[in-house]
Amino acid sequence: MGAETWRTIPNFSRYEVAPDSRVRSVKTGQTIKHMVNRRLGYSQVTLTGDDGRKHTKKPHRLVAELFLPNPDGLREVNHIDGNKQNNAVENLEWSTRSANLHHAYATGLRPREHAGIKHMVELACVPCKVMSKTSGRVFYFKSHTEAANYFGYAHGWAKDIVSRFDGETRHFKVKRISKFEYQQAINARKVATVPMNIEMEEAA
Repeated sequence: MGAETWRTIPNFSRYEVAPDSRVRSVKTGQTIKHMVNRRLGYSQVTLTGDDGRKHTKKPHRLVAELFLPNPDGLREVNHIDGNKQNNAVENLEWSTRSANLHHAYATGLRPREHAGIKHMVELACVPCKVMSKTSGRVFYFKSHTEAANYFGYAHGWAKDIVSRFDGETRHFKVKRISKFEYQQAINARKVATVPMNIEMEEAA
């Protein structure tokens, strides 16, 4: 992809963005200066939308939305090298919330003292089992996020049950398990595998 490939920004037809994150005026060709949000560290630009109002936009999201395929419909954009000022398409990837947070810890973008957030990240990455109190069936998942996706809830659903409700709600029980126990569940499965999940009959 050439550096001079420019694409018009949806709902901001006065402007174009390049893969290296430059934003320019279609009419004048003038490049719009990037400012840095001191609190969050991201680059941002102020653009006038087709609605006539000014909006603050993040160049890395503009680049991702226009140049980076997103077949899984992910919502977050990750800076691969951890540098929030490196907004070139080669340094961006679509990501889940939990993976983005995990990457932020690994690259030092989030300090380790954020224990509460760190705990949420860890929960998103560890196996769990979910019991339906209605049917008594037990489902094994390789992560809490996977469990939430399977049952059609927001990605933090299973983590919230463990963290805030002592592992139990009216309809479900959720328990953290070891990777060893998860592997045992896979090895001993009694029914067919369903997408992203091992479903087993187990005594309540």
